[in-house]
Amino acid sequence: VRRGREHTAAEISGNFLRWRDRGGPARPYFAMLNMIDAHAPYAPPDGFAGRFGGGRQLLDRYDGSIAYVDSIVGHLVGELQARGELDRTVLIITSDHGELFGEHDLRGHGSSLFLPVLHVPLLVRAPGTVPGGMRVPGVVSLRDLAATLVEIGGAPAGTLTGASLAAHWRGTPDLTGGIAITEASAAVNPAPRNLTRFGPIRGSVDSAWHYIRYGNGNEELFAWRTDPDELKNLAATAAGRPIAARYRDRVAEALGLPRLPAAAAQDPPGR
Repeated sequence: VRRGREHTAAEISGNFLRWRDRGGPARPYFAMLNMIDAHAPYAPPDGFAGRFGGGRQLLDRYDGSIAYVDSIVGHLVGELQARGELDRTVLIITSDHGELFGEHDLRGHGSSLFLPVLHVPLLVRAPGTVPGGMRVPGVVSLRDLAATLVEIGGAPAGTLTGASLAAHWRGTPDLTGGIAITEASAAVNPAPRNLTRFGPIRGSVDSAWHYIRYGNGNEELFAWRTDPDELKNLAATAAGRPIAARYRDRVAEALGLPRLPAAAAQDPPGR
């Protein structure tokens, strides 16, 4: 933060490059550049503010903000290449969360676990380690990113908790992905539509199913591959009940919770 405002993506990138040009550390280093221009109030600079829909809607300005950050990341990659550093740098591009813009009558993040909030980009570039052009079609979790980074850096597997994603480019059989455990903390002074008003929300996503359990015990189960907007809750159906039970137990085990009881009701008004 600078003079009561956050640094822009361009300022963050420029500060990093100046640090490198001054020599930076002679030893290997870790740097995290946290560009937050795609957060509210979504005010991208000229050239991006009206790129989508003339910037009339909030979602248009959000898209413009993402496009702006993307342009700065592209410039940063070009500068690393010009300095001869790109091919000896492990580059990770990701995000902490997405946003809702009216889906499920919700906005923002932190109040639900629907896919628009959970689904974020994850790009890994590590020449000589990660094959170029490889795409993992299944689900992975950002909680495994730290373990991945230290393994790429040469530390033995298992140095940090989590499962290193290196298994995916080593040719391990399970390239369809594993399971991501999700959680949102209970709200303090929540808004009426905030779904964490019932308590913490917990869930899981894998290559086929998205399971959500609310603080009041209600559950949702979505076949998100065929229902990407998550409109059809299958948790109470004859086919969905045993699937929800399996994921309920998996979430409890992953989070170290007692076995969770089956839901007494499914997705009533207000969930």
